[in-house]
Amino acid sequence: MTPYYRLLVSILSALLLTAFLGCGGGNSTVATPSTHIYAAGFVTNNAGLTIATYWIDGKPTSLGIGIYSSYATSIVVSGNDVYVAGVEGNGTNDVAKYWKNGKAVALTDGTQRGFAKSIAVSGNDVYVAGGEQTGSNVVARYWKNRAPVSLKDLGHGALAQSIFVSGSDVYVAGWEGITTQIGPSNVLHTQAAAYWKNGGPAQLTDGTALAEANSIFVSGTDVFVAGFACHDLAPDCSVATYWKNGASVQLTNLSSTGATSIFVSAPDIYVSGNQSVGLSGSFAQFWKNTAPVGLTASPSGSAANQVVVSAKDVYVGGAVLNDSGQGVATYWKNGVPVSLTDGTHSASIYGLSVVER
Repeated sequence: MTPYYRLLVSILSALLLTAFLGCGGGNSTVATPSTHIYAAGFVTNNAGLTIATYWIDGKPTSLGIGIYSSYATSIVVSGNDVYVAGVEGNGTNDVAKYWKNGKAVALTDGTQRGFAKSIAVSGNDVYVAGGEQTGSNVVARYWKNRAPVSLKDLGHGALAQSIFVSGSDVYVAGWEGITTQIGPSNVLHTQAAAYWKNGGPAQLTDGTALAEANSIFVSGTDVFVAGFACHDLAPDCSVATYWKNGASVQLTNLSSTGATSIFVSAPDIYVSGNQSVGLSGSFAQFWKNTAPVGLTASPSGSAANQVVVSAKDVYVGGAVLNDSGQGVATYWKNGVPVSLTDGTHSASIYGLSVVER
């Protein structure tokens, strides 16, 4: 065999081996993960009813029967299953529900108003945080596989707004009503920001001014809660705030602001929220380690409801008002808006989940 022939055979063998491996004959070919965006919220129909809706990569799926208003508040993906929390009216009250792959599971019986604010899945267990009206008060609770777990409060009402499951621990954030004696004959009734770990409450504010917790995230041994806190009793006093292990971090000096969601991608802390500007409405933004990032220059207003970080990309779900005053369901990826609706019917995103696979 001549040297030239040996070289030719060597080249052909290498080409054949490369082709074989490229067609799946070996382990050197690695599929590139793709990003999938799951969003949940509502779209208003022609009759003016809000209809709970979720989107997978922009494709909408309506939930509920459509006779009464409904809306979705939270979405999570586990394997091939999509779970959405929300409420649907029955003609008298809102019924707390979640939907698994579009099939509804009622959590309240509809005799009292129900709230379903947040959903989490851990293994085979499904957790939903919210509450239920009982007389003049709301009882905060979460449901584990449809079984209700009432959360301890001070006897003046409470509501669970966010849930996070870490191992065997269940963390819930929200608010609880509180009564404070502020003078010999003066009593203040307000709401304090709080969270519960395995049902045990921890107050984040003292109740001398209005505060709420809207979102909770656990990273290692650290508990992060986002919401707002007032520092006085003035109107529009809310200030966007998050708490790390109970210590407050004020995100801005501006009032009429609030934090809606928190996500930790160590060492960075991301918080979504909104700022109200006089009669102009509210404007969406997020903070990265307390540094503000505006999301849109729309003069009509916008809202940011949830932040998620995936593969170093920052996603924020919410809505943008168009020139006609209709909400356009929108998420932002690294500040760039992506519209999920065309603006002919009002719509918004409340929940967001990003999956790489």
